[in-house]
Amino acid sequence: SSGINAEYGHALQAFLTSTAVPATSKHRFIKTAVFVTSKLVITPPGSRIVEAMWSAADSDLKCAIAQALMEREQSIKDNTYGAIVWRNCNLKTFKLGVKTWEDSERKKKRKIETF
Repeated sequence: SSGINAEYGHALQAFLTSTAVPATSKHRFIKTAVFVTSKLVITPPGSRIVEAMWSAADSDLKCAIAQALMEREQSIKDNTYGAIVWRNCNLKTFKLGVKTWEDSERKKKRKIETF
């Protein structure tokens, strides 16, 4: 098990979603945590951390996260929490090609901005 308890999970989530924390600090954390995302994503607190990491990441870091998750694609998609993150992070499109995925991420962002 990845041994993340709920309290620690909430703290990490708060750190990653806080507007008070500079993006550079979040990015530094994400860089060091990328290699454990495939273990985190299949646990309830871990899956929320991966989604928070994803939201805080720039496109280079999103690529790194996506690639780490791709390596364990089947076991992640077979897992309840993993499957939710897979869908929420739009990894199906990422798999089709980074270009397609970047375009669809941009469209999603534009949709949010036009609300």
